[in-house]
Amino acid sequence: MKQDFIVDRLRKARRVVPDFLLSEKLVDDLNSVEFEIPNEMHFDLYLLRFQQRNKAQELFPVAKSMVDDDVIAILYEPETISILQLHDFSSGALERSHTFDEFEDWLKFRQEES
Repeated sequence: MKQDFIVDRLRKARRVVPDFLLSEKLVDDLNSVEFEIPNEMHFDLYLLRFQQRNKAQELFPVAKSMVDDDVIAILYEPETISILQLHDFSSGALERSHTFDEFEDWLKFRQEES
């Protein structure tokens, strides 16, 4: 699956891998709302720059918008994992637009927003 490299990086970092990342339909779900998995060849640089911009958070990006600077990331907090949609290149501090308990909640939100 296209997202296998993301799953591998999470496992190497000893992070919990959310179930949605193991879904065979993830790429289709993302494409249906104009999001995509970052390019594997450039992901390490993308991840480094993303984490530099969002230092205060335990975030791991998994997909980016094809039309704007929105990103969905896994937010690791003590005891919980959330899906965070944010504006990646907002000026100043991290700009959260929405937080979701489940990927399916985020997907439904994006479908309704379109």
